[in-house]
Amino acid sequence: MEELAPLVDRYCENLPAEKFWVPGTYFTHPLRAKVVVVDLYPEGDPVEAAREAAGILEARTGLALDWAAGVSRTKQGRPKATLVIKTLAADARTGRPREFRPGPDDLKAVGALERGREKRRRRGVRVRERRR
Repeated sequence: MEELAPLVDRYCENLPAEKFWVPGTYFTHPLRAKVVVVDLYPEGDPVEAAREAAGILEARTGLALDWAAGVSRTKQGRPKATLVIKTLAADARTGRPREFRPGPDDLKAVGALERGREKRRRRGVRVRERRR
């Protein structure tokens, strides 16, 4: 998380990592997933893209998510937003604790935010053959 500093969330622009990793807000069992990490390569503002992606996931799952995002740049200079979502979430209606598990459709909805990122692929060619 230090590489992503400063962090942003829905309320503030400069969130310290110590305030995000408060004990009791994430699973502590070693076999449970602590976070879901989603990398976004938006065309516009990466902070707004991260907030919009978190809002989409909250609306689709019905959970109040605890998330933070960090903004960096790729080697090519494109903005990159890394969204870190804790798997311990709360039901939006009842407030009871629930586990956040995004489905493939949820991730496709978030992926729709990345306009202009589509790669042209040759159909019928295997992955190893594409890399040559």
